[in-house]
Amino acid sequence: MRLQNAENSGDSSAFQEQRRRIRQLENRIAELTRANKLLSVQDDLQRKRFNDVPVSLWEEDFSAIKQHTDALKRQGIKDFRKYFSSHPEDISMLAGKVKIREVNQATLDLYGAENFKELQKGLPRIFNKHSYEVFKEEVIALAGGRREFCSEAVNVSLTGEEKHIAIKVAIAPGHENDWAVIWVAILDITDLKREEREERQQQEKYRSFFQGASEAMLVADVATGIILEVNQKAGELIDTPLEEIVGMHFTQFFPKQENDRCRKLLQQHVDSGGSVSGDLCLQNRSETKVPVSLSSSVQQIGETKYFLGIFRKAASEQGYDTASHGQTDRRKPEPGADSAHDLSQRELQVLRGIAAGKTNKSIAEEHCISIKTVQTYRARLMKKIGARNAADLVCHAARTGLVE
Repeated sequence: MRLQNAENSGDSSAFQEQRRRIRQLENRIAELTRANKLLSVQDDLQRKRFNDVPVSLWEEDFSAIKQHTDALKRQGIKDFRKYFSSHPEDISMLAGKVKIREVNQATLDLYGAENFKELQKGLPRIFNKHSYEVFKEEVIALAGGRREFCSEAVNVSLTGEEKHIAIKVAIAPGHENDWAVIWVAILDITDLKREEREERQQQEKYRSFFQGASEAMLVADVATGIILEVNQKAGELIDTPLEEIVGMHFTQFFPKQENDRCRKLLQQHVDSGGSVSGDLCLQNRSETKVPVSLSSSVQQIGETKYFLGIFRKAASEQGYDTASHGQTDRRKPEPGADSAHDLSQRELQVLRGIAAGKTNKSIAEEHCISIKTVQTYRARLMKKIGARNAADLVCHAARTGLVE
């Protein structure tokens, strides 16, 4: 009987120990389940944040590229730029080994893809020859020990639209030795590039008008009096190379005995704030006096005021009245010089727009008319004023006070 009770007692203890272990296992499973749920929630939150970022984001795996560059280093390759220049096929091979793990919604929108699968299928269309050049620089940078790489590139969307992009590549922390996680951020700068291109075109157009003008022109800083720009006709008028004129003070071209008077007259032009005219006498390098008529205007761009002067050589010394120190202009005005009163309101609007360097499209939008109408008024202005080109229109606007 005692032996049987002992056996029953032993069975009970073993059973209780087994139940305790089962409960521990159940508790551990519950803890893991809660932890997995928490991780899942955190992962979902992180994924949502990743997907909602308005910039194109990519998570990529460069581990195969890391292995290849390490193998090249073991072979003694140190100059990767030189190596890839003589082995361009390696770049195409390495590009094919990049694994794209994930992209966000902004990436799909940027390239016009419905989903990740469609984006992957269209990658050969997106990445062109220029893209491979940027990829080569990226591999060279990372193989050289850099953790980040920045550049600009040109891609093509799945709809065929050219995309100018700024790209930043970074090795994720903890993956410096395997490149298994690479983060890529892409910013669409297509609009910025277009604005830069339009600005360059405007600058080129301005310089074309300025240098192609039939009259001598210069631009000076009002505060310092230093000449900033000068056209070819001005160089011919005072017989001085353009590169020597830029940086000089504008009074250096006047006879010394008339410096004070010329300074006062030019100051009157500046103080008027508008467009005025008057007679002056310049002096070229050979100290020969050149009587001229000056039309000027003052323009403020930002916080700086600029003096625009247009010099027209007098037909003879009669145009420069030495008795009155050039206060009277006895020359007959050129045809069209005083024709502002003969222009219609619309013609004046178009002329002011041209003088301000605006395009036909900008003028049309400003005054709610068509581009063709602007072109028609431009042709009428050329005929009325006797202008040969747009530069003559700009000169006429400045000379007659139409540019404020």
